[in-house]
Amino acid sequence: MGKKRNKKNNLNPWLTANRPEQKDSFIQVGVSLATHPAFKDLSYSAKFTYEQMCRAANYAKNNGLSEFVFPQSVFSKYGITRSTFQKAKEQLISHGFIVCTFCGKNQRVESKYKMVNWWKEWNPLNGCLKWGRLLSKNGTANNVGAPDVECQPLPKMDITISGNDETPHET
Repeated sequence: MGKKRNKKNNLNPWLTANRPEQKDSFIQVGVSLATHPAFKDLSYSAKFTYEQMCRAANYAKNNGLSEFVFPQSVFSKYGITRSTFQKAKEQLISHGFIVCTFCGKNQRVESKYKMVNWWKEWNPLNGCLKWGRLLSKNGTANNVGAPDVECQPLPKMDITISGNDETPHET
């Protein structure tokens, strides 16, 4: 027979505010994530927001969904303000942790997000190396490359000033 699941909370008492008989959700953060340059480059607010988004993503995954929502009612419960959330969200997208799959800002509906692993290829100089350039604000690859700028000589201009004209003319 298989191992019987323990129904009580297995978290250490210093990790939860609940009583021992109450269940509490938790997330695991690996040492490889915590020490990765992409994660260390995030602000503390972005790290905290990412951890709470991981909780929402786990809940969605357990219900068979690949995308999750993180509305203001959820992030404000954790003390995250709207402006802090916007800055953290932009950092998480640019570092390759999440992608915004549906932006509900103009429709006044919840935006949808998806967890991605592009942060594993991130470096401080080039951003997300999966695409070889920084990601755009919605988390997709920025398809517009840098313009080819070459030093081009200035066009030759012969300027002559006649006696009755006061302004120069091109010839």
